[in-house]
Amino acid sequence: MARGRKRGRFRTLAPASPEVEAGEAIVVDARFVASRDLLVRARGRVTPEDVARYAPNDPGYPEYVAAFEAILHRGEAALHPEFAVTETIGLTRWGDATATADPARFRWFRVLTGAVEVLLDDRWNALHYTLARLLADSFALRDDGDRAAPVDLLSAVAREVSAAFCMVPERQAFCTLAELLLAGVDQLDHADIEALCARLDAEERRLWEIRCTSPGRPPRGEMSLWGLTHFDQLHPVWLDLVASRFPLEPATAAAMKQHLLAGVARG
Repeated sequence: MARGRKRGRFRTLAPASPEVEAGEAIVVDARFVASRDLLVRARGRVTPEDVARYAPNDPGYPEYVAAFEAILHRGEAALHPEFAVTETIGLTRWGDATATADPARFRWFRVLTGAVEVLLDDRWNALHYTLARLLADSFALRDDGDRAAPVDLLSAVAREVSAAFCMVPERQAFCTLAELLLAGVDQLDHADIEALCARLDAEERRLWEIRCTSPGRPPRGEMSLWGLTHFDQLHPVWLDLVASRFPLEPATAAAMKQHLLAGVARG
């Protein structure tokens, strides 16, 4: 099913619905400093025309546009955990940026939706989906020469997400993986990379033990991060990121990279 595709023409925008106006506002976790910066940067790069172009094209379109136009104009004050917001986030993550007329503008819109999802702070979301898209879109923007590409913020975003959800080991493991993928951006030394690899190994083992003792949610395949979550539709995105961005030095990192790639192949 095609989701979140670019529409061929603009629609006339409807005023904000009562749901958008009356939604319950959230208080953003004070620990989300880099995540707030990510929202600010994305708001500076997304226009109302982008919202109109890239909001999901289904019957909820007017509400989606109204909700994200409000976020553009008012920032955190317009963040609400309502359907118009969460559905836009959920559907936009499946879009193919390269299939749009202007991939960079679509990627910035999706960075905006990802920043919003992080700040909504919902422990039940498959937030590693959001991390995968934030990483892939931000690297693509940087590789295309966009100096505002938010790769510089994402390791701190990952740490904030991990700290906020310290009781959700699945998220912690993917957050650590995100930090490793950003090792080159952050210019980490070998000691820092080795420490992250050791942390990822420990988190993977802990998650494996939890899954093995959880009825109804057994792990799949051999011990690997990829088999420890049933939310696996964006594993190909993570695989591409590991293949292209994971550090090769020191030897511990090369071994972890091989482990991760082999784990996908076995899954």
